[in-house]
Amino acid sequence: MAGARSTGVESALRVITEHVVHPCRACDACRSTGRCIIKDDTADIYSAIEMAQGLVLASPVYFSGFPAQVKALIDRAQVHYWRWEAAGRSPGTRPALLLLVGARDDTARVLQCVRRTLGGWLTVLGFALWGAIAVPNVERVGALPDEWLREARRLGGELAAGSRRRPSANSGGAAA
Repeated sequence: MAGARSTGVESALRVITEHVVHPCRACDACRSTGRCIIKDDTADIYSAIEMAQGLVLASPVYFSGFPAQVKALIDRAQVHYWRWEAAGRSPGTRPALLLLVGARDDTARVLQCVRRTLGGWLTVLGFALWGAIAVPNVERVGALPDEWLREARRLGGELAAGSRRRPSANSGGAAA
């Protein structure tokens, strides 16, 4: 967020674990009604995402994937999928950035695993994956190395400024 703010762009932080996000029930009610029947904070989160000009998703990696809360949010986009399909499946154009943090040194490999899930979700929401960073060997909250914090700020600034340059790779992790 500091990178975006440095360009004068307004930004908002949503911490998924501070919201109630129930998993999708696969009831398919959203297909016919155009809205999800589950009452929680998901509609408010998606409302903010729909208004966003860009999106940054920062997440830890658990067992080669997103934590349950992030995956539940992704799965709850089914209502958006039906709208996207009805509108003709247009590709996403708003930029999105993924920041993954993992405790092991294979975070770059995990990045490839989560890209497929993330790519479909972003497309349905009107975004395109602009860049991604996978930071390895982070064992605890707040232990992100300074070099990665600087890289995240730089990319956030470029995303906010509308830059279409691809992120550069750093040693010890991955950017793509």
